[in-house]
Amino acid sequence: MSDEDWQRHGPNLADALYGESPPLLDDPAEGFFEASKLNRRTLAYDAPGTGRLQRSPWLVAATARATKRFPHRSATPLPSPEWPELALGDALRRRRSAPGFVPGSLTSVELSTLLHGAYGATGRLGDHSLYTSPSAGGLHPIDLYVVLEGIAGLRDGTHHFDPVEGCLLHLGEGKRQAFAAAALQDDELSPCPALLVIAGSFWRSRFKYGQRGLRFVLLEAGHVAQSLSLVATAIGVGSRLFGGFLDDEMSALLDLDGVNEAPLYLVALGREAPAA
Repeated sequence: MSDEDWQRHGPNLADALYGESPPLLDDPAEGFFEASKLNRRTLAYDAPGTGRLQRSPWLVAATARATKRFPHRSATPLPSPEWPELALGDALRRRRSAPGFVPGSLTSVELSTLLHGAYGATGRLGDHSLYTSPSAGGLHPIDLYVVLEGIAGLRDGTHHFDPVEGCLLHLGEGKRQAFAAAALQDDELSPCPALLVIAGSFWRSRFKYGQRGLRFVLLEAGHVAQSLSLVATAIGVGSRLFGGFLDDEMSALLDLDGVNEAPLYLVALGREAPAA
């Protein structure tokens, strides 16, 4: 194939996906995308919870603080974040996925800055908390779990980040190596003092938006990951994102059912190795 032909046809890989056969009628990806489309004639069905939410003060109150709660777990307040002075344009130009990591810890202030910058509550609008990342309907169906090892002042193990209270809830003694193995990155992630899992609670969005809600949850995971990457760049922390992992193993490590709640994205955080 000539360079001209490649430039014209290279981005269109439908043939590589389907070959000479037409798409299957029950292709799950196409089926979901079709089911999640909005149609003017069926809006009440496509977004079934919109009217219900407007009519129910109880639902309005329930969505005002969407993050999961673990009242029976010990809470560790995080120090106040130290916002970087690096200009946004410079952070955008410098952002790169870390080629690797070297042994070395993060500080609790760095971790706090990363978590608050990615998904922290920044104020209130009425009874609703405002976050650093946008969310459809202000429902915030994202949860952040962080696996720590060797950060001074913070307990090792698996934690849930409460963005409203600005604290970590200790969930268990989950080992970093088990999460690295579930990500099929045993060696690459072993030096990282923090592994952050972005998880979605789909029902928080789907009760209002139906099938469209799943799209919103996936989009919002991307919002959080990009914010986290930029904050990491601005404070000199290496970050690398992984979308491929063993779903059932990762869900089991976080005690998620993998259907209503599931891991979506893994972010490794640590001291970046020099580029080769």
